[in-house]
Amino acid sequence: MYYMSLPRCSLKDVDEEDFSSDFISKLKRRKRFAVEDSYLCGKFDFLLWKLCKIHYILYYILYKYSFFLFFGSYWTFKNLTYIISRYTNRLPKGNVNNTIRRAFKVWEEKSPLRFRQISKRPANIDIAFLQQNHGDGEPFDGQGGILAHAFFPRYGGDVHFDDDEYWTPEPNSGVDLYAVAAHEIGHSLGLKHSKNRNALMAPFYQTYSNSGIHLHNDDIQALQYLYGTEEAAEFNISSDDPDYSWPNVEVSVNMDDKSNSDSDQFEKVNICNNPVLDTITVIGNGSTYAFQGKWYWRLNQLSYDKGYPRKISEDWDGLADDLDAAVGDNKGNTYFFKDDLYWLYNADGKRIPGYPKRISVGLVDLPDNLDAAMIWSYDQQPYFFKGKFYWKYSRWGMHNIWPRLITAISPNLPDRIDAAFQWTNGENYIFAGPYYYRISGWRSMKVIFLHGLGDTGFGWSPLFQKQFQFPHIKFICPHAPIMPVSLNSGMRMHSWFDIVGIGMDATEDEDGIKHSAKQIQNLIEEEMRIGIPSHRIILGGFSQGGALALYSSLTFNKRLAGIMSLSCWLPLHRQFSPENVSINKITPILQCHGEDDQLVSQAVGRATAEMLKELCSSHKIIFYPGMAHTYCSQELDDMKEFITFHLPPS
Repeated sequence: MYYMSLPRCSLKDVDEEDFSSDFISKLKRRKRFAVEDSYLCGKFDFLLWKLCKIHYILYYILYKYSFFLFFGSYWTFKNLTYIISRYTNRLPKGNVNNTIRRAFKVWEEKSPLRFRQISKRPANIDIAFLQQNHGDGEPFDGQGGILAHAFFPRYGGDVHFDDDEYWTPEPNSGVDLYAVAAHEIGHSLGLKHSKNRNALMAPFYQTYSNSGIHLHNDDIQALQYLYGTEEAAEFNISSDDPDYSWPNVEVSVNMDDKSNSDSDQFEKVNICNNPVLDTITVIGNGSTYAFQGKWYWRLNQLSYDKGYPRKISEDWDGLADDLDAAVGDNKGNTYFFKDDLYWLYNADGKRIPGYPKRISVGLVDLPDNLDAAMIWSYDQQPYFFKGKFYWKYSRWGMHNIWPRLITAISPNLPDRIDAAFQWTNGENYIFAGPYYYRISGWRSMKVIFLHGLGDTGFGWSPLFQKQFQFPHIKFICPHAPIMPVSLNSGMRMHSWFDIVGIGMDATEDEDGIKHSAKQIQNLIEEEMRIGIPSHRIILGGFSQGGALALYSSLTFNKRLAGIMSLSCWLPLHRQFSPENVSINKITPILQCHGEDDQLVSQAVGRATAEMLKELCSSHKIIFYPGMAHTYCSQELDDMKEFITFHLPPS
């Protein structure tokens, strides 16, 4: 598969005339070469193919001995917002909006991703029509040539179109905005160029039928590798389902915006004067609704929309007044609760046949007469509130650790609430009387994990989110600064310190190592200041990040819960002795290394293990047959076991 891996080629595959020194130097200076993340005008031609081939081979040469796999990143959540911050004057805004929306739909068809256009920042993806040098280091070249470029999620995911082009919403004349946008959005989602000339992600734009653009199988495999399939499970509010997520998001609501009849005007209530809510929720099309008595409001960023409040009975077919609670599922449906009944409505607010049903029949172990419900952002699981208690629901029944007191979330919360929800910004809010509270997941323990050279924290955080489900533990994945790296010909990239060479006798960047170690130690101390003891923190990392984790731990004067060092080495090892190692000489260390690691060799791993055994009293080394400079499922299982043992729930 070409979208995630480097090609398997060697220097014998390349003719010498393809590599003039001037050409190579230009490409080194311009890593984001046009065929990588920009879209060029015209159909397939041999010159473009030749440039692509040279580009891929050059990347192989430049990164063969680096510490990381060079690949696109991806978004860690499925509901994304976008804004068109600057329009072209060549098309009406409505045409641009519709065309961009169609382009996003191409990617929604085969994935669980959902996109919603908003009118004000912040948005996940910023789309703009710009000209020439526009401030991102990737200037456009006027009409023809480069049409657009996009940035991977780790760099913000923004999409820029060359405003010098003659953009049209269809392919008949000018430059087809629909086709170019669909391709660039692929980059914004983390896909690289495909070598399959029929794929949407090929580095030249394709023709398409009257039915519109559809993803090629190569595009689908890449997309679903990153985000999973478009199939969503039925509503199972289960704590055993790690993929439970907030509902799908569309752009607009289909409900009629006509105002209420004049005869109802005197009955309307002002939510600002009487802000005690029955429930509040975000439905599947991204609209936020607040309910009170027989009225409801559609909310916006600042207040509520014109024409509201409206009567629930006018727009919500069969839904009762005076609701108790509401919560969404991962198909965009919304569940409403009142007394011993619940109703189910789809993403557009239309009632699904067969409802209401009795809670005792359809949702086993869920009590009647709820006070509130919400999806908690920290684990994307459903939580329910009644009286002074709350609990996480499972279709297998409540676990013996539930229910808990609401005040266990925070002593500042009242012991009974009226409403709760997760808003589109990912934050959770609890309402009690005229007051509301913004909350986050309580996590009394932390794992700080440092990425390898050239990566960012985004490279590891999705893995921890999906596979390391610890309700009491928060994973922190900081980003290294960007700096020139000697090992990679002075290229600027995310790096904790400079690396000159690999090996126990290689020259080391002592000042850089000590500076970054101090930053990590400051991060630990900041966690301590907000109430997390150091002995409830595990510090770990991969490759260069693992090396920094080792050095930072062994020079830190507060005891940690554990240290995880993956595929790494001990920096400045000559400066350590059993006498000068910090209190963390007694801290458990898990060291993991691949037997086929060609970057940080097995020999380096074994030498590091011998040093740690001499310096520390609790060290375990595991070598994994066949594993290169990466991770494997068994290693992840060993990490989980280590974390579970040393950070048990209190």
